[in-house]
Amino acid sequence: MATILLASISSATIASRVEVVHEFLPFQPGSNPRSPLTSDGDKLYGVGGGPGNVGGIYAIDLAGLGYSEIYTFSGSLLGLNPIGQIIPVGSRLYGVTRFGGANNLGT
Repeated sequence: MATILLASISSATIASRVEVVHEFLPFQPGSNPRSPLTSDGDKLYGVGGGPGNVGGIYAIDLAGLGYSEIYTFSGSLLGLNPIGQIIPVGSRLYGVTRFGGANNLGT
């Protein structure tokens, strides 16, 4: 199982406290993480294996509460197997997939 860790960092030490804020269940979008987390200032976003290991996007608020599954890939023309960091811009999230799309070369 994958785990998101949230560390409290101060100027005196590298990490003064590490705490598990969410533990993924098998086949949740965040299981088998595939990217660093990114933030829009309110939430942390990431990608992982998801159901059927074709990928999913998840979010969790900065306090470590409110885990939500944003999108589960289905292996269609919309892509599958997300890879790399999600980039939040305004109200949209941008990212890439390894496979899927018109020629199965990613989206």
